[in-house]
Amino acid sequence: FGICLVEYMAAGLITVGHMSGGPAADIIVPLDGSHVLPGFLATTPAEYAEFLAVALSLPEEKCNEYREVAKESAKRFSDEIYGSKFSGFISGLLAGLSS
Repeated sequence: FGICLVEYMAAGLITVGHMSGGPAADIIVPLDGSHVLPGFLATTPAEYAEFLAVALSLPEEKCNEYREVAKESAKRFSDEIYGSKFSGFISGLLAGLSS
């Protein structure tokens, strides 16, 4: 489930997730205007091993860049933002029903 990945990212961890569903569609994606992913996506055991090795061998500057992008990206899933988007979605549905 993707919430674990979001929690890792919020903690500033470099995340390796499965290239499917939520992680690939919504979680480990670049922020608007960014070319840096907040982690890595893998499908095979070999890819997981490769990306874990990459994450563990990053130079400190690059590691910090991934960490900051991950923390910023995780904010998209905060209670405040999620609640606001959900309320807007429901309001739109209700407005469509009353028209």
